[in-house]
Amino acid sequence: AVPGISLGEVLPEIQVSDENTGICAPNGTTYLLAAGVDIYHDDFIPQPFVKQDIAALQQVIAGKCLDVKAEVLTGEHANRAEFLQVFKKVGGLIGPNDHLIFYFTGLSERQGKRRNLLFNDTIRGMTAFTGLFYDDIVDFLKNVPGGGTVVLLETSGK
Repeated sequence: AVPGISLGEVLPEIQVSDENTGICAPNGTTYLLAAGVDIYHDDFIPQPFVKQDIAALQQVIAGKCLDVKAEVLTGEHANRAEFLQVFKKVGGLIGPNDHLIFYFTGLSERQGKRRNLLFNDTIRGMTAFTGLFYDDIVDFLKNVPGGGTVVLLETSGK
């Protein structure tokens, strides 16, 4: 992790090799599900550079993979309900030859031994009920029938 990257303190350096990194589905569709939480309803610190980070990731994936379908949530749409709706939709579309790339960028909090991802509508003081725990997302992804899953988290917070 690079501290401050989504605050613009550090610019990402993108290097793309010609090697097949395994993120692309060779005989199917590569799905990108990206949630970039740049603004929050509550008094959390805004993350103004997440849209730029997602655009860079989309560019790299489009240049590497043959068939790409992307679902991107930012701004007001990066809320818990819309994320769960799109997450379930994409999970239902993936077939055995497909790959999924899940990318979350925004704030998170450690609660006990669990990492809680904070969304646009997360309420301070009620994050355990209004965010989503990373391990719950991973448990869901383990049951998706695709040929491979890549999870990328770029979070800052406690």
